[in-house]
Amino acid sequence: MNETTRTDELLEMARKHLIRFHPVEKEGPIIARGLGSKVWDVEGNEYIDFVSGQISATIGHNHPRIVEAMVRAGEKMIHSSKWLLQEESILFAERMARHLPESLTKMIFKNSGTEANEAALHMAKMHTGNWEVVSIDRSFFGNTAQSRSNTFVLGHRGLGKGNAYGPQMPGSYALPIPYCFRCPLRLKFPSCEFACAELGFELFDSQSNGYPAAVIAEPLMSAAGIIEPPPGYFELLRKKADERGMKVIYDESQTAFGRIGTMFAFENHVAPDFLVLAKAMGGGAALSCMATSAEIEQDAFEKGWTGGSTHSNDPLVCAMGMAVLEVVQEERLPEQALEKGSFLVEQFRSMADRFEQIGDIRGRGLLLGIEFVTDRDTRAPADELGKKFSQACLERGLIISIIRMPGLNSVCRMAPPLTIGQEEMDRALAIMEDALVEVTGARPGSAG
Repeated sequence: MNETTRTDELLEMARKHLIRFHPVEKEGPIIARGLGSKVWDVEGNEYIDFVSGQISATIGHNHPRIVEAMVRAGEKMIHSSKWLLQEESILFAERMARHLPESLTKMIFKNSGTEANEAALHMAKMHTGNWEVVSIDRSFFGNTAQSRSNTFVLGHRGLGKGNAYGPQMPGSYALPIPYCFRCPLRLKFPSCEFACAELGFELFDSQSNGYPAAVIAEPLMSAAGIIEPPPGYFELLRKKADERGMKVIYDESQTAFGRIGTMFAFENHVAPDFLVLAKAMGGGAALSCMATSAEIEQDAFEKGWTGGSTHSNDPLVCAMGMAVLEVVQEERLPEQALEKGSFLVEQFRSMADRFEQIGDIRGRGLLLGIEFVTDRDTRAPADELGKKFSQACLERGLIISIIRMPGLNSVCRMAPPLTIGQEEMDRALAIMEDALVEVTGARPGSAG
């Protein structure tokens, strides 16, 4: 007779009391604690966390500097009235401003990327006096009303009659995704001359009611399968927005604070009118930020903008954010992300020589993706292989992320802590190799 484990007990409680938020049953493991690049489940099993929790534990789980800042700030003050200024948020904002251009030195701190996106969209609408918003197909901005409306992903907008969320916000438009590996227009870059953007704005113009407000985009589209638009795309996006009097919003929830090798992704492109930061910013704490210019903020203030909320600028999380920022700077983590990312990409390319199911390797720094295919010539996605690979890695002690969107289960996403060590990367690579041998049926060290 099998003994009931702690995992069994907790799973039973979870089935009774937790609301499920994804159409996939969770059967374990149940995580109990974390430190650095590792986490442990309630049975004591160890895992290398190759996705930094929810891509948030950027400097590692329970980094001593974050814990110290949390304890110190918690002894002083956890929460303050949003109607009163408080020290930690002012100091954090001033430090953040040193890393941003003059056009992005006014900011508000919120709880999540979704909230910060809503704040940016609301302020852009108020500033322009318009209400139409353009985003890119397969982008993900959150699950609140406006953010969900600009998230063009099947499942997040509903799946049809009987399981939909109802009407979306009016004035929400999508551009074709600049997904060069699977171009939706069946073209090739650079000969395509950014046809996806050109066509997208032509379609927007034909449908617009004449109230263009904003364009919102991710510099590197993580939830879409680690899609980075080709060079020059964001310069064109900026031009198209300016021609229509639209403000540009970058959602850097997953790309900022050094993850892709620079402090912010927009450093590789052009600065936006609004910048959204989250996830990495709190090192695991619920902290986000919306930054904009003094001119836009002044205009919104005069018009009575009401974007504050109960926990805006709370002292505890702002102190933790300051600790993250200091560690990123002092330990030169953007440079480490580039070096470690280059090493991983080199190893993935070596794997691709042995496993023909690896169709594409992409990303930058430590935000990387591998796309599995059934055939390299047709590039047909290998959804089942992706799911089996993810499970095989988990069983061996490695947590990776398969993009859980229709048609994207073939994309493996990796975003380990920027502080991950060489030994942990080597172990993760060995686990991936072993898992690929199992799920593809290939012989170790052979071509696929």
